[in-house]
Amino acid sequence: RNYIEKVNSSANFLLRIINDILDFSKVEAGKMHVEMADFSLDEMLTYLAVLENLKSKDKEIQLVFDVDPDTPLFLTGDSLRLNQVLMNLLSNAIKFTERGHVTLFIRVLERNQDLVTLEFLVVDSGVGMSQSVSDQVFEPFTQADASTTRRFGGTGLGLVISKQLSELMGGSLKLTSGEGKGTKASVILPMSVSPRPSTAPPEYDKKVLLLSQNQQTRQAIQNTLSAYKVKVL
Repeated sequence: RNYIEKVNSSANFLLRIINDILDFSKVEAGKMHVEMADFSLDEMLTYLAVLENLKSKDKEIQLVFDVDPDTPLFLTGDSLRLNQVLMNLLSNAIKFTERGHVTLFIRVLERNQDLVTLEFLVVDSGVGMSQSVSDQVFEPFTQADASTTRRFGGTGLGLVISKQLSELMGGSLKLTSGEGKGTKASVILPMSVSPRPSTAPPEYDKKVLLLSQNQQTRQAIQNTLSAYKVKVL
């Protein structure tokens, strides 16, 4: 079993390298195209949560999704590329965080009829990096950990591809960080609200006492309860 797990881990690592290089080549050659299709934001977040929770299971990390109650449930855009960007940002956050939290915030910045501008903000309590390093991470094949005794793997293409994909979708990606202060990665994307009818969540005229040691978790649960018109104490 030990040998098979090592072979599987090595094969997956090699596959990630190949996929990164192929995606980078497609973007550079102008062959990467953005598709427009209706998708469920909840379904995409459920898929992300399952995968990223598996990666964080051996660490003292709390993975939290904090979604603005006003966020449309159904959107029109390239869910595959958006999923790829968010998965990369969450994976990076988990990789560079040993304990604490990794939070994905989704906020509505602007809405005009069937158009909405969303911010996807990934915040972690990891090791962070200096400004000089964070200024270079969008250069191809540049590593945040460039020492000869590297603790963290990777190709140095993930953030480059994520930035390029964000721009292809008409948005932007920015990174702010500080040594020992964690990292914030913000993706701002204009998207269309899907004409697909969405069922409004049921309203509960209830009061709930919410207790949690983790502020991020408490706020995320409070936002979810607010969507059901529950008064949180």
